[in-house]
This record gives sequence, C-alpha cells and structure tokens, in this order.
Amino acid sequence: MALSLLGVIPGHRCLGFCLTQFIAALCASALLKGLCGVGGSAFRSAMEVDDPPLPGSLLMFLELLYTAVLCFAASCCLVLKRNNPKEKSQSFGLAIGLLYVAGGHALHLERGATMNPAITLAVATVAPGGWHWALPWALAEFLGALLGTYLFAVLRANAEDFCQEEFLELCAPRRSARLLGELIGTFTYVLTFGLNAVSLSEATAWSCAGALISMIYAVGKISGGHFNPAVTLAVVLSGRSVCSVADGLAYAAVQVCGGLAAGLLVAVYHMNGPYFFLSFTPLPAKAWRDYSVVQVGLAEGVFTFVLAYVALACSTVAMPKAHKRQNLFFGLAEGFCVMTGGCAVGTFSGGMLNPAVAVGVWMLNVAEIHSIQEAGNGLCTLLKFSTLQCTGGLIEACWQRWSSALPIRVNTARLRCWSAEGNLNHSTDEGHLYN
Repeated sequence: MALSLLGVIPGHRCLGFCLTQFIAALCASALLKGLCGVGGSAFRSAMEVDDPPLPGSLLMFLELLYTAVLCFAASCCLVLKRNNPKEKSQSFGLAIGLLYVAGGHALHLERGATMNPAITLAVATVAPGGWHWALPWALAEFLGALLGTYLFAVLRANAEDFCQEEFLELCAPRRSARLLGELIGTFTYVLTFGLNAVSLSEATAWSCAGALISMIYAVGKISGGHFNPAVTLAVVLSGRSVCSVADGLAYAAVQVCGGLAAGLLVAVYHMNGPYFFLSFTPLPAKAWRDYSVVQVGLAEGVFTFVLAYVALACSTVAMPKAHKRQNLFFGLAEGFCVMTGGCAVGTFSGGMLNPAVAVGVWMLNVAEIHSIQEAGNGLCTLLKFSTLQCTGGLIEACWQRWSSALPIRVNTARLRCWSAEGNLNHSTDEGHLYN
C-alpha cells in the first residue's frame, strides 16, 4: 500500500498483490491447522496461553510504530534515487527482514510486530479468540503504513525532489532531511533496545543489530547513518570534511531527543508490562555489585571505539573508481559490531555502546526515582557512561587523523609487473599496489 501511495505500483496491481497476499496467508493458516491438528495438543500448546494478551492501546501504538518504520525503510531502499544510483539496490531484503527480527524480539511477549495485516488475519484464524484483536491490530498496521509513507514523502522532498536527477550527486540533502533520518533511526534503535531490556529478552544484541542495519540501509545515503553521538563525534573530528561542527551538534541534539522519546515510551510500556515489578537501573544490578563504574565504562568505551572505527571506514572513505557496483556490506559491518559488543559485554555493562541509548535508559530509570538524590545519582551515571562512550569515538577520530597522515608505500616490483602486462590503470584503481 505504501508503494502504491508513492506511485511506484499502480492501484490495480496493488489490489492484486494485496488479494494474493491474503489468500496465501489463509492457505498457510489452513496448512498449519492440518499439520498440528485443530484439536490436537500440539496446536493448543502452540497457540493458547493462560491469559491471551488482548491488544491494548499501547500495544497497538507500538505495532503502528514498527509498521511505520518498516514501510519507511522499504520505501527508502526501493524508491530513493540516492540508494539506487546506477542499479537497483539489493539491500531492501536485508532492511525489511532484519526489521522483523528487531520488532519480533522487542515485542515477543505480546505476540506483536507482525507488521503485516495478512499475517495478522492468518494468525487470527488459528489463534483462540483471535478475531477479537485481529481487526483493530490490522487497522493499526494500515495506519502505520500511512505514517511511514508520510515520513518518507517528507524525507524525499528535502533530500531529492528539490534537485534534478542528473545533478543529484552534486546536491547534498537538506539538513532537515538528514535530521529527520537521524531522528527516526535513533528512535527505532533505542526503542528496540529498551523493549528488549524490559522484556528480559535473550536476543537484545541481535535485535538491536537488526534495527541498526535496517536504518543504515534506509537513510545511510541521506544522513550518514550515525544514530549515535559518539559516532557523530568521531566523524566530525576525523578531519575528512564529511560532517561539519554545526551539523554534528544538530545531529547529537536530534539523537538525544530520539533517545529521550524512545526511553519515555519504554518506561510507559514497562510500567504496564509483564515485568513491572522489576526495577531497572542504568546498569544491570549484577554489574553494580560485581564491577565498578570504571570497569563497566571501559568495556563500553572499547566497543564504542570499534563501532566508530567501522562506521568511519564504511561511510567516510571514497570507493575506488574501479568499483562499478554498490558496496552493500556497510550496513552489515556496523550492525554486526553492535551485535558483537552486545554479546561480549551485554551482561557486563548492558552493551549500550551509544550515549543516546544511555539517555533512553536514564529516562526509563527516571520513572522509578523517589528522591532528588536518586535523580542526581542517575544523572551522574549517565554522564559517566556518555563520557566514556564519547571518549571511544574521540580516540577513533584521533586514530583516523594519525593513520591518514601516514605515507603510502608503493610496491615498485608489482608496479613494473602490472605495467608490463598493460594493467596499470586497473591495479592502481583497485588498490593492489599498496603495502
């Protein structure tokens, strides 16, 4: 529906696609009934719970948000000319699929994040009492598609529509488009982290990596895909003239606002969620007891440095001229840094690696504060975390400046070899001559 509203798919074809999808979903639900047995114990144990979670307004709102982000990301990957300069980008499959991973784990306790009315109605045909919540849930998903389409239209108007297509590479996106991309990406990432945390998910790192990869593929060619004040700091101070100081300050402000908004929404979810009786601090309770703030902060700083290093290497280095195809691995590289850090130090420090996430977690903690002293302690911990994470980004910026100043040594023996074969131009372009 989103692509039809944008004029990419004709209306009659959109109706045909929707009808086919609904029929396929109903066939899948019928096959599920046939495999499990309508009255069999396997079917009942898979679909029944003691208290079926009827979709309240909060859960419907979260479903609406994730559906909006899904439609926004799909539209960015498929429609934006910046994402498809010479050939159709193949990253849309990763962006869409990994966003399902992010939302599925974030709302795994509530049967949420189907993000597809066809799946919703198919589940309703096999789940006990499914029709009580299926229609409102599908309505929320359609509204999410409208919201995602509107956000994309605003982004495209300030990123591409003001410039002719033949001059698109010479026209930088307007700051409003870049800030909108950073806001949506940071909000999605922090929201995913927070929902996984308060749901005690064991797949927080993988879910957050999926959200980050999806957002990088969606708006990475618009804003750079930072979604992290520490990464923005590294990019600004790297000396590569990719992001000015004014843009960096604007990016950081928008990222903090996205973290605050996501943290507030997670706090509301936690107060009404299944683990409302648990208290969440800026660090896991075990980390407070077993490790000092300095130890936990060093873990955050080291992996933030790794994340900033990969982000700068992927987004601020010009591709060799011999590369005629798009590099589709930059999003995966950054996302798997988050997953690596989350798996390595998730139980140790929380695996935030992002001051915006720290701000969101602090907002979650604010809801549990009972005194001014507790508020001060929480703010002090937030500042310590953010400082150490930004220090990781600062060290990476210094490393980039130092490494860029190093002289490049040319392998003269290989140069003569390639020159004799008549392949000198290709070898220099592809970087084979450098040690």
